[in-house]
Amino acid sequence: MAFEFRLERVMKIVKSDKERLETDYQSLFEALEGIAHQLMDLMEQKKAVQQELQNHMTQAIMIDSMKIYLGDIDQYEKRIHLKTLEYTKLKSRLEKLKPILREKAINLKKYEKMRDRAQKDYDANMKKKEMKQMDEIASLRVVNNG
Repeated sequence: MAFEFRLERVMKIVKSDKERLETDYQSLFEALEGIAHQLMDLMEQKKAVQQELQNHMTQAIMIDSMKIYLGDIDQYEKRIHLKTLEYTKLKSRLEKLKPILREKAINLKKYEKMRDRAQKDYDANMKKKEMKQMDEIASLRVVNNG
């Protein structure tokens, strides 16, 4: 009779939940990194437009041209604000997922330790049974030969 852990199904469910959460966490983290890069690019583009406006301000510049630059800067600021909000929301979701993932990992470890303990107990009981059978066989041989 082979060893069967009575909570094997529960442990598999906990393990699959943990793996699913790890996958979700990883995809959220990658999305967060992507948004961070987009945010950095937007800030650099805004800075470039501001620098270009600054360079044109040293020369004679038409008001319409200046309005275009200021409009572009305003658009970059709006896009940066929206990306910042998106980044904050994702970061919040990621932070909420961390303790849940940690708890799932701890629960899985508990089940694995319980399984290991049960396996050791099972192995020890099987060894005792084998020893008992060997003793019985040995005593039968002594009685039959003696």
